[in-house]
This record gives sequence, C-alpha cells and structure tokens, in this order.
Amino acid sequence: MFMLDTNAFNCALDSGIDPKALSSRGPLYVTHVQLNELQKTKKPVGRLDQLLSVFGSVEQESIPTSAAIWDVSEYGAAEYGSAGGAYDAMLARLDQLNGGKRGNARDILIAVTALKHRYTLVTEDKDLKAVFLEFGGSAESFTELTRDAR
Repeated sequence: MFMLDTNAFNCALDSGIDPKALSSRGPLYVTHVQLNELQKTKKPVGRLDQLLSVFGSVEQESIPTSAAIWDVSEYGAAEYGSAGGAYDAMLARLDQLNGGKRGNARDILIAVTALKHRYTLVTEDKDLKAVFLEFGGSAESFTELTRDAR
C-alpha cells in the first residue's frame, strides 16, 4: 500500500505514464492535502487542469490525515491531535534539514498519515524521504513505484 506525495502527480503528468497504471503494485492512498496543494499550483495556465485530470484518473482512496493543523486541515478530513507527537517531531526534523520550507507542515501531514497506516511513501522530496525513513517508515521514489509500468 502506498501514500502518494503531491509531487507524484506532477511526475505522472511529466512522465506520460498512464495514471491508472500507478496502482499496479498495490492500493494508493491520498489525503485532502494533495488535492489542496495541486489546486494551488502556480504553474502556467493549463497545468492545473492537467494535474487535476491526472489526480482524478489515479485509482486512489482518500483518507483523513492522522493529525490536524490549524489553517491547513479540513474539518472532517483530519484526526484531532498531533499523531502522538510524531507530527511535531517529524516537522522539527524536516525544518532542520531544509531550512523550514513553507510547505513542510503539509508534507508532514501526508508523511505522518502514511507512517501511522504503515504505507510506503512515494515522494521525490529527498529531505521528506529522509525524515520518513528516519522515523521508521518505508519510502520510494516515483521512478521506483513505476519501474514496471514504463
């Protein structure tokens, strides 16, 4: 079972892989965060529509995040709390690695949810992947997920 980071949808679009083929290795999961991030894309006109089309074509199940963060989490799509402190610890570590990038809170919501459910996190973000592995998760890149789909 795999949790797709938002950048997996960009990779799917850019690689030309059939989005339906992404689930060939197992079930795929997302949270509201991935869709929210895609909807805020600042890429050229048309890119948003393409990303939303890929998102809609991927066979996936949306699950609540395992933590809730003010001004990020959606009511009814997040579990209350900080995942037993894992959210705060993972965010602090990611901030340390990448200098506190603006999207870290959202990235950690995705990661802590994958960690709680024991899903493999699929991400191209090297710092996020390092934090996820450090906290006992399993992660791979988009290329690794799709190696048999090419």
